Amino acid sequence: VTGGPGALPVPRGDDELAALARTLNRMLDRLEEASARQRSFVADAAHELRSPIAALRATLDVARTHPDSYAPGELVEELAGEVARMQVLVDDLLLLARVGSRPLRATRVDLREVVEQVLAAPGEPWTTVAAGVSSASGSSGVTVQVIGDGAATADAGALARVVRNLVENAARHATSAVQVTLAEGRVTVDDDGPGIPEPDRERVFERFVRLDDSRQRGAGGAGLGLAIARELAREQDGDVRLTNSPAGGLRALLTLPPN
Repeated sequence: VTGGPGALPVPRGDDELAALARTLNRMLDRLEEASARQRSFVADAAHELRSPIAALRATLDVARTHPDSYAPGELVEELAGEVARMQVLVDDLLLLARVGSRPLRATRVDLREVVEQVLAAPGEPWTTVAAGVSSASGSSGVTVQVIGDGAATADAGALARVVRNLVENAARHATSAVQVTLAEGRVTVDDDGPGIPEPDRERVFERFVRLDDSRQRGAGGAGLGLAIARELAREQDGDVRLTNSPAGGLRALLTLPPN
Protein backbone atom coordinates (compact mmCIF):
# COMPACT_ATOMS: atom_id res chain seq x y z
CA VAL A 1 0.00 0.00 0.00
CA THR A 2 1.32 3.45 -0.96
CA GLY A 3 0.21 7.01 -0.31
CA GLY A 4 1.57 10.21 1.15
CA PRO A 5 0.63 11.91 4.42
CA GLY A 6 -3.09 12.65 4.51
CA ALA A 7 -3.71 10.70 1.33
CA LEU A 8 -5.87 7.65 0.94
CA PRO A 9 -3.88 4.40 0.91
CA VAL A 10 -3.44 3.12 -2.64
CA PRO A 11 -3.36 -0.67 -2.99
CA ARG A 12 -0.52 -1.99 -5.10
CA GLY A 13 -1.54 -3.04 -8.56
CA ASP A 14 -3.76 -1.68 -11.28
CA ASP A 15 -7.16 -2.96 -10.28
CA GLU A 16 -10.32 -0.85 -9.96
CA LEU A 17 -9.78 -0.20 -6.25
CA ALA A 18 -6.30 1.21 -6.85
CA ALA A 19 -7.58 3.37 -9.71
CA LEU A 20 -10.39 4.69 -7.51
CA ALA A 21 -7.97 5.51 -4.70
CA ARG A 22 -5.67 7.40 -7.07
CA THR A 23 -8.63 9.34 -8.49
CA LEU A 24 -9.80 10.30 -5.00
CA ASN A 25 -6.28 11.36 -4.03
CA ARG A 26 -6.07 13.64 -7.05
CA MET A 27 -9.41 15.15 -6.08
CA LEU A 28 -8.20 15.66 -2.50
CA ASP A 29 -5.04 17.32 -3.81
CA ARG A 30 -7.11 19.75 -5.88
CA LEU A 31 -9.34 20.52 -2.90
CA GLU A 32 -6.29 21.17 -0.74
CA GLU A 33 -4.80 23.47 -3.38
CA ALA A 34 -8.10 25.36 -3.64
CA SER A 35 -8.28 25.68 0.13
CA ALA A 36 -4.70 26.96 0.27
CA ARG A 37 -5.44 29.54 -2.43
CA GLN A 38 -8.52 30.67 -0.53
CA ARG A 39 -6.57 31.04 2.72
CA SER A 40 -3.88 33.02 0.94
CA PHE A 41 -6.48 35.19 -0.79
CA VAL A 42 -8.26 36.00 2.48
CA ALA A 43 -4.95 36.85 4.16
CA ASP A 44 -3.91 39.10 1.26
CA ALA A 45 -7.32 40.78 1.20
CA ALA A 46 -7.18 41.46 4.93
CA HIS A 47 -3.71 42.97 4.51
CA GLU A 48 -4.84 45.22 1.66
CA LEU A 49 -7.93 46.40 3.53
CA ARG A 50 -5.88 47.14 6.64
CA SER A 51 -4.00 49.96 4.88
CA PRO A 52 -6.96 52.18 3.90
CA ILE A 53 -8.65 51.50 7.23
CA ALA A 54 -5.48 52.56 9.06
CA ALA A 55 -5.29 55.69 6.91
CA LEU A 56 -8.90 56.55 7.73
CA ARG A 57 -8.28 56.05 11.43
CA ALA A 58 -5.11 58.18 11.38
CA THR A 59 -6.88 61.00 9.55
CA LEU A 60 -9.78 60.95 12.00
CA ASP A 61 -7.40 60.88 14.98
CA VAL A 62 -5.59 63.97 13.68
CA ALA A 63 -8.89 65.73 13.02
CA ARG A 64 -10.12 64.89 16.50
CA THR A 65 -6.91 65.96 18.24
CA HIS A 66 -6.22 69.01 16.07
CA PRO A 67 -9.57 70.13 14.63
CA ASP A 68 -8.04 73.29 13.13
CA SER A 69 -5.42 71.41 11.11
CA TYR A 70 -7.78 70.86 8.16
CA ALA A 71 -9.13 73.58 5.90
CA PRO A 72 -12.90 73.55 5.22
CA GLY A 73 -13.72 70.59 3.03
CA GLU A 74 -10.18 69.18 3.15
CA LEU A 75 -11.02 66.48 5.68
CA VAL A 76 -14.06 65.34 3.72
CA GLU A 77 -12.01 65.19 0.51
CA GLU A 78 -9.24 63.14 2.12
CA LEU A 79 -11.67 60.70 3.73
CA ALA A 80 -13.66 60.39 0.51
CA GLY A 81 -10.50 59.42 -1.37
CA GLU A 82 -9.68 56.63 1.08
CA VAL A 83 -13.28 55.37 1.08
CA ALA A 84 -13.33 55.34 -2.72
CA ARG A 85 -10.08 53.37 -2.81
CA MET A 86 -11.45 50.87 -0.32
CA GLN A 87 -14.69 50.54 -2.32
CA VAL A 88 -12.74 49.73 -5.50
CA LEU A 89 -10.74 47.09 -3.64
CA VAL A 90 -13.86 45.48 -2.16
CA ASP A 91 -15.60 45.48 -5.55
CA ASP A 92 -12.56 43.81 -7.14
CA LEU A 93 -12.40 41.20 -4.38
CA LEU A 94 -16.08 40.37 -4.83
CA LEU A 95 -15.63 40.09 -8.60
CA LEU A 96 -12.70 37.69 -8.21
CA ALA A 97 -14.64 35.61 -5.71
CA ARG A 98 -17.50 35.25 -8.22
CA VAL A 99 -15.38 34.28 -11.23
CA GLY A 100 -16.42 30.80 -12.32
CA SER A 101 -19.50 30.72 -10.09
CA ARG A 102 -21.91 32.69 -12.28
CA PRO A 103 -23.16 31.96 -15.78
CA LEU A 104 -21.86 34.15 -18.59
CA ARG A 105 -23.92 34.85 -21.70
CA ALA A 106 -21.70 34.56 -24.76
CA THR A 107 -22.99 36.43 -27.81
CA ARG A 108 -21.54 38.19 -30.83
CA VAL A 109 -19.88 41.34 -29.51
CA ASP A 110 -18.68 44.31 -31.55
CA LEU A 111 -15.21 44.98 -30.13
CA ARG A 112 -15.04 48.61 -31.22
CA GLU A 113 -18.38 49.35 -29.60
CA VAL A 114 -17.20 47.81 -26.31
CA VAL A 115 -13.90 49.72 -26.34
CA GLU A 116 -15.53 53.06 -27.11
CA GLN A 117 -18.12 52.51 -24.37
CA VAL A 118 -15.29 51.84 -21.91
CA LEU A 119 -13.45 55.02 -22.91
CA ALA A 120 -16.62 57.12 -22.69
CA ALA A 121 -17.85 55.70 -19.37
CA PRO A 122 -18.52 58.21 -16.55
CA GLY A 123 -15.83 58.26 -13.92
CA GLU A 124 -13.09 57.10 -16.28
CA PRO A 125 -10.21 59.52 -17.05
CA TRP A 126 -11.13 59.80 -20.73
CA THR A 127 -12.81 62.43 -22.85
CA THR A 128 -15.30 61.71 -25.65
CA VAL A 129 -13.89 59.60 -28.48
CA ALA A 130 -14.16 60.76 -32.07
CA ALA A 131 -15.46 58.77 -35.00
CA GLY A 132 -13.12 56.96 -37.37
CA VAL A 133 -9.74 56.56 -35.69
CA SER A 134 -10.78 57.27 -32.13
CA SER A 135 -8.65 59.00 -29.55
CA ALA A 136 -9.23 60.17 -26.01
CA SER A 137 -7.00 62.23 -23.73
CA GLY A 138 -7.04 61.40 -20.04
CA SER A 139 -6.47 63.73 -17.11
CA SER A 140 -2.86 62.52 -16.98
CA GLY A 141 -2.25 63.72 -20.55
CA VAL A 142 -2.04 60.20 -21.95
CA THR A 143 -3.75 59.78 -25.32
CA VAL A 144 -5.68 56.59 -26.07
CA GLN A 145 -6.12 55.77 -29.75
CA VAL A 146 -8.42 53.05 -31.12
CA ILE A 147 -7.66 51.51 -34.52
CA GLY A 148 -9.50 48.86 -36.49
CA ASP A 149 -12.65 46.83 -36.02
CA GLY A 150 -13.56 43.30 -35.08
CA ALA A 151 -15.97 41.05 -33.28
CA ALA A 152 -15.75 38.16 -30.84
CA THR A 153 -17.92 35.69 -29.00
CA ALA A 154 -18.01 36.88 -25.40
CA ASP A 155 -20.09 38.12 -22.51
CA ALA A 156 -20.34 41.86 -23.16
CA GLY A 157 -20.17 42.91 -19.51
CA ALA A 158 -17.21 40.69 -18.66
CA LEU A 159 -15.41 41.75 -21.85
CA ALA A 160 -15.89 45.43 -21.00
CA ARG A 161 -14.27 44.86 -17.62
CA VAL A 162 -11.29 43.10 -19.21
CA VAL A 163 -10.81 45.92 -21.72
CA ARG A 164 -11.16 48.58 -19.04
CA ASN A 165 -8.54 46.94 -16.84
CA LEU A 166 -6.07 46.55 -19.72
CA VAL A 167 -6.49 50.13 -20.93
CA GLU A 168 -6.32 51.59 -17.42
CA ASN A 169 -3.18 49.59 -16.67
CA ALA A 170 -1.56 50.78 -19.90
CA ALA A 171 -2.54 54.42 -19.34
CA ARG A 172 -1.29 54.33 -15.77
CA HIS A 173 2.24 53.45 -16.88
CA ALA A 174 2.37 55.06 -20.33
CA THR A 175 4.58 58.04 -20.99
CA SER A 176 2.20 59.72 -23.42
CA ALA A 177 0.24 57.26 -25.56
CA VAL A 178 -1.80 54.07 -25.56
CA GLN A 179 -2.97 52.37 -28.74
CA VAL A 180 -5.82 49.86 -28.85
CA THR A 181 -5.85 47.77 -32.04
CA LEU A 182 -8.87 45.62 -32.88
CA ALA A 183 -9.20 42.54 -35.09
CA GLU A 184 -11.39 39.45 -35.17
CA GLY A 185 -11.23 37.90 -31.71
CA ARG A 186 -8.31 40.12 -30.67
CA VAL A 187 -7.77 43.30 -28.69
CA THR A 188 -4.17 44.56 -28.53
CA VAL A 189 -3.24 47.31 -26.06
CA ASP A 190 0.18 48.95 -26.54
CA ASP A 191 1.78 51.63 -24.38
CA ASP A 192 5.01 53.63 -24.51
CA GLY A 193 5.86 53.23 -20.84
CA PRO A 194 8.77 51.42 -19.17
CA GLY A 195 7.39 47.95 -19.88
CA ILE A 196 7.82 44.86 -17.72
CA PRO A 197 10.88 42.58 -17.77
CA GLU A 198 10.11 39.22 -19.35
CA PRO A 199 10.71 37.17 -16.15
CA ASP A 200 8.04 39.24 -14.35
CA ARG A 201 5.30 39.16 -16.99
CA GLU A 202 3.53 36.15 -15.54
CA ARG A 203 3.93 37.36 -11.97
CA VAL A 204 1.81 40.45 -12.60
CA PHE A 205 -1.19 38.20 -13.23
CA GLU A 206 -0.99 36.98 -9.64
CA ARG A 207 -3.30 38.69 -7.19
CA PHE A 208 -1.92 41.68 -5.26
CA VAL A 209 1.42 41.65 -7.09
CA ARG A 210 3.14 45.02 -7.62
CA LEU A 211 6.58 45.01 -9.18
CA ASP A 212 8.02 48.37 -8.13
CA ASP A 213 7.31 51.79 -6.72
CA SER A 214 5.57 52.96 -9.91
CA ARG A 215 2.93 50.33 -9.30
CA GLN A 216 2.34 51.11 -5.64
CA ARG A 217 -1.01 52.23 -4.28
CA GLY A 218 -0.45 55.87 -5.09
CA ALA A 219 0.03 55.05 -8.75
CA GLY A 220 -2.83 52.66 -9.17
CA GLY A 221 -4.82 49.88 -7.61
CA ALA A 222 -4.14 46.96 -5.34
CA GLY A 223 -2.54 44.74 -7.95
CA LEU A 224 -5.79 43.05 -8.98
CA GLY A 225 -6.48 44.55 -12.41
CA LEU A 226 -4.48 42.14 -14.54
CA ALA A 227 -5.51 39.16 -12.40
CA ILE A 228 -9.16 40.04 -13.00
CA ALA A 229 -8.54 40.58 -16.72
CA ARG A 230 -6.94 37.18 -17.24
CA GLU A 231 -9.42 35.24 -15.10
CA LEU A 232 -12.40 36.82 -16.87
CA ALA A 233 -10.81 36.18 -20.27
CA ARG A 234 -10.10 32.54 -19.49
CA GLU A 235 -13.62 32.11 -18.20
CA GLN A 236 -14.70 32.93 -21.77
CA ASP A 237 -12.21 30.53 -23.43
CA GLY A 238 -9.83 33.41 -24.07
CA ASP A 239 -6.57 34.62 -22.55
CA VAL A 240 -4.42 37.68 -21.87
CA ARG A 241 -0.68 37.62 -22.57
CA LEU A 242 2.04 40.26 -22.20
CA THR A 243 4.91 40.94 -24.61
CA ASN A 244 7.14 43.81 -25.69
CA SER A 245 5.35 46.61 -27.52
CA PRO A 246 6.64 48.19 -30.74
CA ALA A 247 5.82 51.48 -29.00
CA GLY A 248 8.62 50.73 -26.53
CA GLY A 249 6.54 49.69 -23.54
CA LEU A 250 4.22 46.79 -22.87
CA ARG A 251 1.77 45.00 -25.15
CA ALA A 252 -1.28 43.25 -23.67
CA LEU A 253 -2.93 40.85 -26.11
CA LEU A 254 -6.48 39.72 -25.37
CA THR A 255 -7.63 36.78 -27.47
CA LEU A 256 -11.21 35.52 -27.56
CA PRO A 257 -13.17 33.02 -29.64
CA PRO A 258 -13.83 34.73 -32.99
CA ASN A 259 -17.35 35.61 -34.01
